[in-house]
Amino acid sequence: MWWPYLRGAEFFDPVFLTAYACLGVLFAGPAAAQGFEERPRTMREAMMRIGFAVLYGEVMAMLILLAGIATALWSRKVPIGPDWLGLAQAGGLGLAGSAAMASVAAWFAIRFSPNAARGALRVLFLGLLVLFFFESRWLPDVLGRGTSVCSGIAVLSVFAIARAIPAEQPAP
Repeated sequence: MWWPYLRGAEFFDPVFLTAYACLGVLFAGPAAAQGFEERPRTMREAMMRIGFAVLYGEVMAMLILLAGIATALWSRKVPIGPDWLGLAQAGGLGLAGSAAMASVAAWFAIRFSPNAARGALRVLFLGLLVLFFFESRWLPDVLGRGTSVCSGIAVLSVFAIARAIPAEQPAP
C-alpha cells in the first residue's frame, strides 16, 4: 500500500496496474508446489490442487490490487480512476499466468520433486523480474498475446501431468 500512496494518480499507469494484476503468479506457483508434496492418485485430484493454487494466487493478487486502488483513490483524492477495461484484460493475463505457473509447478513436482519445482519457479521468477525491469512499458500492449501464451503453457502442462498420473480406474 506504500507504493500506491506515494504514486497517487500515477499508480493508475497501465504498467503498474497490469503488474499488480499479475501478482497471482507469485502466489499460485509456490502454492501448487507445496500442494504436490504428496503425489496425487488421480487427474481429478491433481486438477483440484492446481485449481486451489490458482484461486489462492488470484485472490491474493486481487486483494493487493484493490487495496492499492483504494489507497490511491482515498489518500490523495485522485480525480481519476483506473482504466477498468484495461484492468479486466490485465486480470485475464494474471489468471492465465497463475494457471500456467501453477500447472508448471505441479508438473515439476510430480516429475521431479516439490523442491525441484520451487527451484524452477525461482529461476522463472528471476527471468520474469529481469524481463519486467527492462521491458515493462510493453506489458499493457501484449495482454492478448501474453494471455494466449500462458493459456497454451497451462494446457501443455496439464497434458504432461495427465501422462504422468495413471488413468483413473472405473468403479466395479
